[in-house]
Amino acid sequence: ELQQKHANNYHIFCQVSLDRIINTTDQMNFYTYWNKINKKTIDFVLVDKQTFQTVKLIELNDRTHNYKKRAERDRFLKQACEAAGVELEFVS
Repeated sequence: ELQQKHANNYHIFCQVSLDRIINTTDQMNFYTYWNKINKKTIDFVLVDKQTFQTVKLIELNDRTHNYKKRAERDRFLKQACEAAGVELEFVS
């Protein structure tokens, strides 16, 4: 379904490390943030075929996302993406 909906305009990559998409510019706390970012992966990343810019991140939510640790991870992802200006979509 994802391929059918987006394949004409976007390259679709799966299981991409978040540190390949989002960087921190906070030099004082660089390693603190980087350690949080580099240990996370995104289920799907849509990249514009013309500009090679990241357009959207898609995270699949299964029942594990109901667990406290997973919910904390999702909140962190949302905050990091908002700060970086990258769209994040959670799909159930």
